Amino acid sequence: MKLCDACHRHVRSTEGACPFCGRSLRTTAAARLGAVVLLGALETACSSRPVDDETGSDTATPNVSTSEGDTSSSSTTTTTSTTSATLSTTSTSDSTTSGTSSTGELSTTADIDTTDTGCSFYGGCPADFANPLECDPFAQDCPEGQKCSPQKSDGVAFDATRCVPVARDPGQPGEPCTVEGAPGSGIDSCDVGSTCWEVDEQTLAGTCVPLCGGTPDAPECPADTTCVGFNDVLHLCLPTCDPLAPACEAGDVCVPNPSAPDGQFACVVDVSQDGGAEFEPCEFLNACDLGLACVDSGSATECDPMAFGCCVAYCDLTAPTCNGAGAECLPWFDQGQAPSGLEDVGVCSLPQ
Repeated sequence: MKLCDACHRHVRSTEGACPFCGRSLRTTAAARLGAVVLLGALETACSSRPVDDETGSDTATPNVSTSEGDTSSSSTTTTTSTTSATLSTTSTSDSTTSGTSSTGELSTTADIDTTDTGCSFYGGCPADFANPLECDPFAQDCPEGQKCSPQKSDGVAFDATRCVPVARDPGQPGEPCTVEGAPGSGIDSCDVGSTCWEVDEQTLAGTCVPLCGGTPDAPECPADTTCVGFNDVLHLCLPTCDPLAPACEAGDVCVPNPSAPDGQFACVVDVSQDGGAEFEPCEFLNACDLGLACVDSGSATECDPMAFGCCVAYCDLTAPTCNGAGAECLPWFDQGQAPSGLEDVGVCSLPQ
């Protein structure tokens, strides 16, 4: 059995969607590295919906996500791949047969059981559990004097949102900040619409960064930043960058933003630790050293073919230089799809 994170009822592990509230129960990822993660060892692991790596390039890239980027955790190895489920089951409401698509979504709202009140172990009782999503970080729908803040309810992964008091003299994006209690508590000195990020575990000090505004489907961020979605509750506006000339802060790397339909790159925390060199294995977008991309391990003869991914170099299409045997500088983007200023970005890879 598993617990639906929306209505908090116990559901059979084979179900692709909760028959009681309709919530998709697709296994997404547990214990990645943290975020944009986007993210590795930054904050911890994404346990809700990881961001998949989808570039506009024909170059094969592993289905990796970035890690959360907060520096308070060092776990970077355990991953769970996104899966889909197909299920047909019988609802207890009007004996309606409930069908799900191959992605695990219920086909109609009539498939949702709204009559369960028995508090069985299978159904559970919604009132037995607190709602982990108390507010919407996009809408900032908390009462006056409070803000909607992402939170680690278990101290490990961002999996909840809470309305918390706004500091008396709150910090603005780019300004220093502190958190109360522990990294991920959600209580910090930043203003409404921002959160304290890359928090030092010892000093509890970090920097205020904006939360994405708008809506999940149409996020909004200040100029020169892009919305990086780490999971269902954590969406940050992080600086855009050029992988050929990254101007990221120390300790950050420039990686493709899986959340950005326009193909932008973003500066996120480097979680490579002692690894991340060219041709070394990687499992996250931000697990390679600056100037390297985490792509499919078949992209270079020097890579371990059994590895999930491999770090290879970005290259300039106008002045291509590659180190790998037989590697060529291949366009990162499909023709005509590169964002302005990134038309010359390539990656060193074996010809496809």
